Amino acid sequence: MSARRYDKNADQLAQIYSFFKDLGVKGTYLEDIAMPMREELLEILERCLTLNDFMGKLAEKGLI
Repeated sequence: MSARRYDKNADQLAQIYSFFKDLGVKGTYLEDIAMPMREELLEILERCLTLNDFMGKLAEKGLI
């Protein structure tokens, strides 16, 4: 992939992250189930953003 594609991936991941971060489940019967899953998903998306950034930097340098 080109370095540009990694930028596009970062934009999409950030949009997904933002959607789930703003997703409100407080005060619902799903809170006990959904909140831990949401937090785990946000952690995974943060790792994806970090790895995507790292891969984009490697692609810019022509290392991959």
